[in-house]
Amino acid sequence: MSDSTTKQLQVLLFSAGSESVALELQDIHEIQRVTTFTPVYGVPEPIRGILNVRGTLITLFDLPLFFTGNLTPIETTRPAFCVIAQGDTEPLALISTGIEDCKTISHECVHTLPQNSSPVLHACAEQAIHHEERLFALLQLQRLFTKRPTEEQ
Repeated sequence: MSDSTTKQLQVLLFSAGSESVALELQDIHEIQRVTTFTPVYGVPEPIRGILNVRGTLITLFDLPLFFTGNLTPIETTRPAFCVIAQGDTEPLALISTGIEDCKTISHECVHTLPQNSSPVLHACAEQAIHHEERLFALLQLQRLFTKRPTEEQ
């Protein structure tokens, strides 16, 4: 088998507000519905608080808030999803507005993120996955904690 046929990437495709994003499956622990969480005051947005997942406290990061500046509603009647992924040193729960699919993607479908993408998206992704006529920004978790750029930059 040639290298080009063996190079594949397994990803979760999901939405965060109006953005279509992806994470490598190797970085994901699980996906959960979020109906309640403990707010933590005095932390920078987009950190919303903490989740207790089977006795482990995990930081809850509002991805749609990060991308759009709009707070994601989390209610018992309308739960959000969170993708629990491995951060640099500990798990991180990323709020998502919808889970789309798990896919095995050829590296030929992975491209540089287009220059006309928002500065906020460029702050946390360098590459994009082209899948079914859509682009999904391939998130780099460690970059979520850099200073959020403004749209004017």
